Amino acid sequence: MHISDSSYKAAISFFEWIDPSIEREVITWKKGMPIELNKIYKHVDSYHYPVAIWSDFENMSKVRMDRILKRIDLMSHEFFLYHNDKRYRIGWKVSNTIKAV
Repeated sequence: MHISDSSYKAAISFFEWIDPSIEREVITWKKGMPIELNKIYKHVDSYHYPVAIWSDFENMSKVRMDRILKRIDLMSHEFFLYHNDKRYRIGWKVSNTIKAV
């Protein structure tokens, strides 16, 4: 399973909605690579299909976070949001760690 082209494009548009100044070019992440703010990253499988897409942002207001959480069903893959101090990582991945019942 991988992220389809339409979901991939929807995620990029979503990240642009969060921060219009984000760089549109998607970077293929490799283990050990540092993650920079306001850049879009993807992780690919052995066939080079995207299996995760994410971006890091800073200083999100409560209003913005509420708006983001209302749009997490943008694609059928697992949404994730990590927070560390003033930095937020937002994205989707295909390997579901939360199983549907």
